[in-house]
Amino acid sequence: MTDQSRDETLSATPGDKRELMINVWYPVDPDVAKQKPKEPYPAELGEAISLVFGIPKQLFSYLTTIPTHVVQGAEISNAEAKYPVLLFSPGIRSTRFQSMTAVEELVSHGYIVVSFDPTYTKKRS
Repeated sequence: MTDQSRDETLSATPGDKRELMINVWYPVDPDVAKQKPKEPYPAELGEAISLVFGIPKQLFSYLTTIPTHVVQGAEISNAEAKYPVLLFSPGIRSTRFQSMTAVEELVSHGYIVVSFDPTYTKKRS
């Protein structure tokens, strides 16, 4: 997401705008989810752990082999007319993919979870 109202103050390129890395997780119909491939933990999680604890990121390369319950491209479940929304902040030098187990648990109980990388955390996709 790009914040067009704010210039990026730490960029060497004039006119750059602030980029915010976010993800939104939400309940989906279980029958639809079964038809889609599950997403693994992103490699960025290993990078964040490496930064925080000073451990080589190669030690976390296995994380991308761990499946989650996350699927892309599914519509939000229509089981409820509306869902509560939670903002999840992983903390400085962490990533929005941290605590995925907790995020998945919240979503499984009917919450929409919006998570973001703290400003000036290394850019992630």
